[in-house]
Amino acid sequence: MWRQLRVYKKKIKDVRLPLSVLTFFFVLTVLVIIHNPVPKIAQHTPSLENGVYALSPSGEKGGAIIPASCPSYEHIAGDCDAPAWISGSCPGDGTSATVTWASSPLADHYWLRVDNTSDGDGFTCPSSATDICNDNQLGTSLTFGSVPGATYNAWVHWANSAGENSSLAKGTSFTCATPPPPVPPPPAWISGSCPGAGTSATVTWASSAGADHYLLRVDNTSDGDGFTCPPSATDICNDSELGTSLTFGSVSGATYNAWVHAANSSGYSAPASSSFTCGVVARTPTPLPSVIETPPQ
Repeated sequence: MWRQLRVYKKKIKDVRLPLSVLTFFFVLTVLVIIHNPVPKIAQHTPSLENGVYALSPSGEKGGAIIPASCPSYEHIAGDCDAPAWISGSCPGDGTSATVTWASSPLADHYWLRVDNTSDGDGFTCPSSATDICNDNQLGTSLTFGSVPGATYNAWVHWANSAGENSSLAKGTSFTCATPPPPVPPPPAWISGSCPGAGTSATVTWASSAGADHYLLRVDNTSDGDGFTCPPSATDICNDSELGTSLTFGSVSGATYNAWVHAANSSGYSAPASSSFTCGVVARTPTPLPSVIETPPQ
């Protein structure tokens, strides 16, 4: 029996050394955890995206880490979002445009891009003469000289001095108005003629730059009815004359006043005017019948 007790004591002594070693490592592990906590990972539900993580745009100061495919999952609201909205407009004649966007709480500046899609040169940074690529936009709006009739795409990222920026950009598209054309100048001249017997007259005038039609008036001053639009049977009042001449049936011996305005969608010019008289048709005298006198019987 005493021999068995001695064997048991020896076995107990044999296991004391492994227990002390385990105790040492346990205490060491506790100390490491105390001095090196990892709550940021432990506090968050693993992503469904195979557990791949990366720091959010806000970094550790945001208090979390998120999947590398941000912004499909966010650790704080709005961290990966672009500014909430952006809009553009070209008031008036289309020569000045303004782009405005929502502020972002994490931003101290913005990356602004504006592409004139009508210039045919694509978009690059540095930008072309009619595009904008600004990585240090301090406000939330920009007014710039625009091209009338051009269509613009605009988008913006938020950014800050810590090197953080939104992984998405909010975009918009807008088209600048085309200003109306100026009113054309009056035609330099107008003339009229009645060749031949005076029963046909032609009025001709100079073309005017910017005109797409003409307002023509021809008044037969010899008919005694004045001039009105709609005209009388021997006058002309045409508001859509497309050419620069008109031939019409005239009255022999009549005097005509003619005037013409150059016109387009913006209005019409002052008139150019002229007067002319149609000739009188020469009449062939009718011969009198011969009279044969019969001598008295």
